[in-house]
Amino acid sequence: MHFRRFPRRRPPWWPNDEPWPPTGPPGLHAWRNMRGRFVWRVVGLFALLPMLAIGGCGLTVALAFVGAQVLHIPRGAIPFLSFGSFVVVVMAFTLIGRSVFRLTAPVGDLMEAAGRVEEGDYTVRVAEHGPRDLRALARAFNAMLSHLQASENELRNINKSLDARLAEVAERNVALFESNK
Repeated sequence: MHFRRFPRRRPPWWPNDEPWPPTGPPGLHAWRNMRGRFVWRVVGLFALLPMLAIGGCGLTVALAFVGAQVLHIPRGAIPFLSFGSFVVVVMAFTLIGRSVFRLTAPVGDLMEAAGRVEEGDYTVRVAEHGPRDLRALARAFNAMLSHLQASENELRNINKSLDARLAEVAERNVALFESNK
């Protein structure tokens, strides 16, 4: 999914005296750097996994040979020990890969939601799944958005009330002006 840096039209909450699109807040650059660092860490982890798998398989074969000599295991059993060790290593790395995906999927959802909020959509919510810390982060994100949405609605209501009062004051001002003629 591709995110535009800013929505095409001015959001309703954007101040009228400021240009649209903005030149960018100081935190936007930091946010993009953080997102890039996260992606490179995940890519680095997945690049490291094959190297660890190859090293782990080589180590298991070496240990199978050493174990066969120390434990006086017949030479015909070494391929079975090597294959068994290889299966254990592959299963371990499969579990590690699933754990990494379990950690990164909620972060990706959160980043996607943050992009939609950046575009002005405060109705987006993040599903609370994954490890406990990420569920707490998603819960806090959703609570923050609920608070922002409630604050925006309250400000709109106050704005409407002020507009009505301003219209009333303008009418009275016109009435005073006409009475002084």
